[in-house]
Amino acid sequence: SQFRRFKTSWWINLLQSLKQSNRFDGSPKHRYTVAYCIADILDSELNEFKNEWNVHKIRANSKTALPSGIPNDLYEMPHTYGVDDHLQPVDASLWIYAMSE
Repeated sequence: SQFRRFKTSWWINLLQSLKQSNRFDGSPKHRYTVAYCIADILDSELNEFKNEWNVHKIRANSKTALPSGIPNDLYEMPHTYGVDDHLQPVDASLWIYAMSE
């Protein structure tokens, strides 16, 4: 997948290396420690991937009914691509409830 080619292989190899060298045993303590140490870096890399992905052009494919174009543009201006805008307003109380779960 595009995401795996981006940088995930590096992270997977790092974690496998830690496990093979007995510096990571998969226990909750180790998982939380690793998550704490890499969370900001990983978040930054995921945001970088998201930003690059959302501005690339998706080619037309005769085998699907999906629109082609740039994801950000498809989201912001669906009418430009001849597709319907399916965004629906969400009641603020439902959103607050969902975020609290």
